[in-house]
Amino acid sequence: MKNYRLKSANINLRDELAAIIREEFDFASLVTVIKIETAGDFKSIKSYLSVMPAKDFQKVAKILNKSANRIGYQLAQRVRIKYIPKISFFRDQGGLNSVKVEKIIAKLHGKKEISK
Repeated sequence: MKNYRLKSANINLRDELAAIIREEFDFASLVTVIKIETAGDFKSIKSYLSVMPAKDFQKVAKILNKSANRIGYQLAQRVRIKYIPKISFFRDQGGLNSVKVEKIIAKLHGKKEISK
């Protein structure tokens, strides 16, 4: 039961975090919150992002990490959790892996590589 509650809370927190980023920041890039990992006490959150184009990830992560306290406060208000979580932003490796796989498949089929 505890595992289910944490998964459910993570989904809710992910959706709210994505909404906060969408509403509060005007990035030229497409920023998607892929998943989050929450500590059991909800005091810290690791957020995994996909940024398109990928070259903008460092810039986006820097801005979000600088604003992490404000984002955490807004998140705690929306979800009504006891503590204001410490949020860290990381690159989601799944998107990068899919691009690598697509390039390998394109090479195997003798096609031109897809763009990054």
